[in-house]
Amino acid sequence: MTAPTFLALLSVPWLGAMVALAQPFGELVLALNAGAGLVFCLDKLQAVARRTRVPELALHVVMLVAPAGASLGRRLASHKTLHASFDASAVAGFACGAALLLAR
Repeated sequence: MTAPTFLALLSVPWLGAMVALAQPFGELVLALNAGAGLVFCLDKLQAVARRTRVPELALHVVMLVAPAGASLGRRLASHKTLHASFDASAVAGFACGAALLLAR
């Protein structure tokens, strides 16, 4: 199993836990992650059409802020799946989210 596939599989239960534990901000967590997935899907469409793309730094920030949605969008669009730096950003994002929940 590749790292992007593993991260996408990890995203579903992690997102559910984040929504449940982050109340009353569960809807915000869902919206951020849905938007993150869309960013990766839209960037893939832009890449295929050879149009202006989302900067790679911005994609890393999106991955840090909403790793579950970004990982799912990345996997669904088959976008940036060979870049190990995005795997590292996803792991860091998951770790930061877990730390924020534990600090709560």
